[in-house]
Amino acid sequence: MSRRKARILAFQALYCYEAAKPDIPELLSFAWEDKPGDEAVLTFARVLVAGTIENLAQIDEKIKERLVGWQITRIKRVDLALLRISVYSLLFQKEVHPGVVIEEAIGISRAYGEDGAFRFINGVLDAISVASRGGEAPPPPDSDLESADKAAQSRENGLLRGGPGETGAPRDDE
Repeated sequence: MSRRKARILAFQALYCYEAAKPDIPELLSFAWEDKPGDEAVLTFARVLVAGTIENLAQIDEKIKERLVGWQITRIKRVDLALLRISVYSLLFQKEVHPGVVIEEAIGISRAYGEDGAFRFINGVLDAISVASRGGEAPPPPDSDLESADKAAQSRENGLLRGGPGETGAPRDDE
């Protein structure tokens, strides 16, 4: 199963939800997608979409907490959809390592977002991840120590931000 494919489907569905507010069953059918993937991909995407919509108020509140001097309404819809599914995963899918959630979001943002948007996504998600764990970074996943080492090195180099006022959010006027 490709969880990346499922996350992309979920992010696209949430974008559609924000833009057109279709019925949830219609949204979860992914009828708009020519080749949505196998049933495992669709199931994981449905969990992400349904869980995100169900917990949207709490998810948006967590995002707002990291938007110092910003309004959530200023976030581009693509970035907001990606942030929402990722925050859902960070808060409610404890079996998925936060580093995996953040790396997947960065990859999807690089593919679908505007130049540099991945930095904003990274900063917000990293800050939410750390805050949800009482201010401590989670231990690296056992299966991917090399990726965790890269993340730690990036953090040391100042590439991962997320403290108050350091989200690196792209502005509409830039």
